[in-house]
Amino acid sequence: MFSLTRAFGRLGLTSTAAASAPAAVPSSLVVAPQAASAHQRRFAGEIVNPRKVRFRKAHKGRIPLPIGGSKAGTTLQHGEYGLAMREGARISAAQLEAARRVIRRKIRPVKGCEMWLRVFPDIPVTSKGNETRMGKGKGTLEFYACRVPMGRIVFEIGGGALHWEVAKDALRQAGLRLPAAFEIVTRARQDKERKEEAEAAAAALAAAAAAAPAPKAKEVTV
Repeated sequence: MFSLTRAFGRLGLTSTAAASAPAAVPSSLVVAPQAASAHQRRFAGEIVNPRKVRFRKAHKGRIPLPIGGSKAGTTLQHGEYGLAMREGARISAAQLEAARRVIRRKIRPVKGCEMWLRVFPDIPVTSKGNETRMGKGKGTLEFYACRVPMGRIVFEIGGGALHWEVAKDALRQAGLRLPAAFEIVTRARQDKERKEEAEAAAAALAAAAAAAPAPKAKEVTV
């Protein structure tokens, strides 16, 4: 026992407690922990799926048909170019993710360019196996989807020095991943259509005012 203690002393070894104590770190190398961001970010490879839904399963439903004259969701709000649906469709989360990745890969070299997703797959879709007897509840969850009516904007891109050719190629390849017909819309064409509609409305009002008969003067009897 004493021989081992002397041997350790000659080697200059300290006790176990002293050896396990952490060494002092200069204050310049200490990095303060950063506070968690208030906005949660998804992982780069995560498919667009809702984190939490109110009901695990839902009815199939129908694709809405806009007939009331509302233009909500059919105009560009953020970017200069957009991808609009020419017919109603039910788009799955995997299809939206495939289109999103194509757009991101095409516009990544453009500095300052951004992308916006205007729809979100929050409707659960279930399925049952073939030759299954009736009953025993609804099928299991298969994927999430969204009902997109005709004319709805699905993707928007803009910002930076984004050229029309790059935007057209990105949106065209993204539209080929979707299950329905699509069209590419631009803010310039949208503003032009709005101006034409305003001029047509003003011309119609002027024509209606000109065609209206003049009010007859009242005869005054003395």
